[in-house]
Amino acid sequence: LLMRCGFHRRRMNTSRRDLHRLMQRSKSRRHKLLELAKTGEVAAQFALACDFDFEPPKKKRRAIHWYRKAAQQGHAEAQNFLGESYRDGWT
Repeated sequence: LLMRCGFHRRRMNTSRRDLHRLMQRSKSRRHKLLELAKTGEVAAQFALACDFDFEPPKKKRRAIHWYRKAAQQGHAEAQNFLGESYRDGWT
């Protein structure tokens, strides 16, 4: 499931400094994706949903919101992930 969103498992033995750098990059990436997603870019909406779904801290409601936006534009994977999220009891 994680690989379908383009995420790879990170090594757990990273230093605090490396973890901080990773989090900063993640925040910067998320901010850029948010800007694009707000303009209606379907790939950015899906990627942002995956970020909220899989990257810590998880934000399920935001993930659902962006999966729904991408799914309404016909993004097949977003439709699938949205269905799986509802199946798993997310609201």
